[in-house]
Amino acid sequence: MNRKDYLQDLEGQFLRSPRRDAAAVAKELDHVEGVGGVYGIWDESKLRYFGETCHLNHRLFEIVFIGRHHSLNLLMGAEALGKTGKEKSAWLCRSALRISWMVVEIGRAELEEYMVLKYAADLKNRQGRRFGLRSDIIEWRKMTESDQSEKGAA
Repeated sequence: MNRKDYLQDLEGQFLRSPRRDAAAVAKELDHVEGVGGVYGIWDESKLRYFGETCHLNHRLFEIVFIGRHHSLNLLMGAEALGKTGKEKSAWLCRSALRISWMVVEIGRAELEEYMVLKYAADLKNRQGRRFGLRSDIIEWRKMTESDQSEKGAA
């Protein structure tokens, strides 16, 4: 399997992963593995934030309970200004946003880069300097561009 097929396979698995509200995530947190993986925050059917982490359980705890992860600031926009972490967590719990995640043993950083480029129009992620520093970024761009042109031809 080549890299494109591997990333597209992971993408498909992630897109099919269950989406839970913050309260459900809080209840399930004891069962989330402390291993590497990817996670996303959804607004209805749109992926709004996508990230990778080396400890899924810690990252989900950080988002749901502590409210200090930058994804909440990006999603809340100006409403995040002056809010404490607990207030941001409460906002997430009241919102219609859903969270999904999956374990990725190999290639989570590459999957994050691929997904952030492919879904850039809907995501609140900042691509930042680190994306431009990766040697694979040109290949990911080509892959996501070819995915978009294949959709247009269909």
